Amino acid sequence: MGPVYRIPPYYYIHVLDQNTSVTRLEIGPQKFFKQDNETIVFGPDKMITLPPRHYCVIENPVVKNEDDQAQFDKNGQAKLLHGSQDVRLENDYKEPFPLYPGEVLKQAATLLKYVAANSGLRLKAVLDFDDNGEQRKAGDEWLFEGPGTYIPRKEVSVEEHIAATVIGPNQALRLSAKKELIDRMGQRRVAGENWLIKQLGAYLPLAYETVVSIENACVVTDKKALHLRALKTFIDDFGQTRNNGDEWLVTKEQTETHILNVYEQLVTIVDITTFNSRQYCVILNPVSSDGKNQWGKKKLVVGDKSFFLQPNEQLEKGIQDVYVLSEDEGIIVKCIESFGDEIDNVTRVPGDKWVIRGPREYIPPVQVEVLQKRKAIPLDENEGIYVRDLKTGRVRAIVGNTYMLTQDEELWEKELPLSIEEFLQRDSLVERRAKTTVTSSLQTTKRDKSRLVTYRVPQNQAVQIQCPSNFLIEPCLCIENNSSNNQTVLYSTLTETIPIRQKSIICEHINNSFLDLRSIFIKLSIVLTTNNQSNNLTNFNDFLLHNTQINHLSENVFGNITFSNILLYHNQLLKSIDVNAFNNTQNYVEVFRTLNTSLSDSDKLFIVIRKFHNLKFFSMENDELQSIPDCAFNHTELRYIWLGVDFRQTLQPLKHIGKYPFYNVPNLISLRIFSSLLTKIGKYPLAIYSRRSTSIVDDLNHMLYIDIGGSMLNASSFEPTSLTRFSNRPVFLRLYNTSIDYLDETIFQHFLETHPSSLLGVQDSNISRTCDYRSLWIKDEYCTNINWRENRVYGTPCCSL
Repeated sequence: MGPVYRIPPYYYIHVLDQNTSVTRLEIGPQKFFKQDNETIVFGPDKMITLPPRHYCVIENPVVKNEDDQAQFDKNGQAKLLHGSQDVRLENDYKEPFPLYPGEVLKQAATLLKYVAANSGLRLKAVLDFDDNGEQRKAGDEWLFEGPGTYIPRKEVSVEEHIAATVIGPNQALRLSAKKELIDRMGQRRVAGENWLIKQLGAYLPLAYETVVSIENACVVTDKKALHLRALKTFIDDFGQTRNNGDEWLVTKEQTETHILNVYEQLVTIVDITTFNSRQYCVILNPVSSDGKNQWGKKKLVVGDKSFFLQPNEQLEKGIQDVYVLSEDEGIIVKCIESFGDEIDNVTRVPGDKWVIRGPREYIPPVQVEVLQKRKAIPLDENEGIYVRDLKTGRVRAIVGNTYMLTQDEELWEKELPLSIEEFLQRDSLVERRAKTTVTSSLQTTKRDKSRLVTYRVPQNQAVQIQCPSNFLIEPCLCIENNSSNNQTVLYSTLTETIPIRQKSIICEHINNSFLDLRSIFIKLSIVLTTNNQSNNLTNFNDFLLHNTQINHLSENVFGNITFSNILLYHNQLLKSIDVNAFNNTQNYVEVFRTLNTSLSDSDKLFIVIRKFHNLKFFSMENDELQSIPDCAFNHTELRYIWLGVDFRQTLQPLKHIGKYPFYNVPNLISLRIFSSLLTKIGKYPLAIYSRRSTSIVDDLNHMLYIDIGGSMLNASSFEPTSLTRFSNRPVFLRLYNTSIDYLDETIFQHFLETHPSSLLGVQDSNISRTCDYRSLWIKDEYCTNINWRENRVYGTPCCSL
């Protein structure tokens, strides 16, 4: 016999019979005599005691009969429900109880959960069972709502504790269904559906309801309205059916506060539009009586009124003032849509233009566009203006009476040579022998070019302008007075007249390709220099070669005749110019322009150009020039270089630009290059040498305008040094009709940093349509304001992101 174990009351031990391998339970109080074949495998240990309102969980519980007695097998081993659990409550186990061999205390004595009011437990079934007559399936979820004590079961797990959400005034609770359910209002909800609970107080969501958010009401006032959009077809709070995508306003007339429905989206808050009796506005896309936008239509609203703009409505030009015209005022208007004009009792058709004259008030109807406001020009008997008829192109002078331009007229500006400008500014008596001064040069800029040119001739003086007889220069002719030739197509989309100054020679409409121009001018030179006459007789203003079959200009083509302007227009057979063609006039030429010729030899052509030491304006348009050689220009007075004027009208088939072609043009103001064949901007093609001339404002910060266009130019066309070396001058670089889809930071940022006033314009290139991520560097450093006019980079949408 082994040792003796004294088991106190409410204690127990587990004894293993080593002969039968059966473990049995021994309960105190008792004195236990252990046999030699027995082993104490557990205990003595205290029995489990459940205080009031407590429970515990036993794993692998013993099997009990109807009398709540443990069941044993034939060997005396207690039968267990392996893998099962038993929740034991204090009401059922008021006395302490032992654990049978194999039973495990999974959860010690735990206080029962009390669920307060306005809260609950989300429960989930882990086994199928009958819940007081209701069949629960594994995975089902439900809510145990307080107040009350929750009695746990082995078939149920507690997922979470849920507290009620308090809904205050002007608030709503937005719920979402996790699966199909019937809500507290008895309404069936499907998975994913959202809805609002607007009742004041606490709301406890059901097991399959999720609280999305608390929605606050939007306040609607007399001056504020809500612009809403329907996200799905539904019936709104006012009983109106809204279709998906519909937009509408909620005003104070409907409600003072509005909580957005789950299918409503707040687009914006609309301010009231108010104007007085002296104002009006035009509404685009007005809303009809059925609430639909009338796309493309306009509506005129005349004050005094206040209203909200409906969705998709816009003010065409904002709130505008009524036109109040005095007796000497008028406005030019244009018809853009047919209508009956009740003022003049006529029918207007699109394109009609007419003048509304004062005194009167005028509010233009929606079918009319106001083009310009005009004022009558008072003229003394010795004053006049140049007026150009837009229909015929005819220019006439109006002298000695007050005149208001009609709808088909405009002021025409007469251009004069600089020497003539200075001459007109002088005092004809005091300064008649004076040389040109800086002061007189600056004064010429003050002349109104649309005013009639007059020259005051003192008493006992006369003015004579000499022009040779036309028979000496046939088939050319000499222009005695300022004039203009017949209308000519300068560009494919533009018809103009070519203004010609006095004492100029025109050779035009000559179909003889063998005409010897040189012999004409040699003969003229002999006549004008006979008898030692003044050399001024051989000095002419303009030479115009227009619409001829001439294919070559020979050596010394003008003889001793000199010109300040050489214009070669529409000579499509003209292929070459001798390098010594203009030797005698090379020091006089200030303007050299070509248009629609076949000139293509850039080497010979620029030998000619470099001889024009006083050149100020150089232009070649729609010729055959394919390259610009290195160091092409060497002109200190040159201001304008135009190789194509506009990518929509005139181009130049340039394929190559050499190095430093404009470097020795220090006073350059405008450079235009438009070519549909240009693919590369190489090293230093736009470099400019420091300005040293004092003939214009001597300012190193004077802006240089560079316009470049070409559909074959892309983001990789610019080499790293292509936009450098501008001699500390600010540059306004504008890109037109290119294929550039982004601005390379290493090139264009370096360009902008060369001078703090340099600008970049891309509004007429592909880059103006989208903002590529590679152009985002612009936004952080060069977009100072959403108003693009205040930025240093124009035309890119990157500044509005």
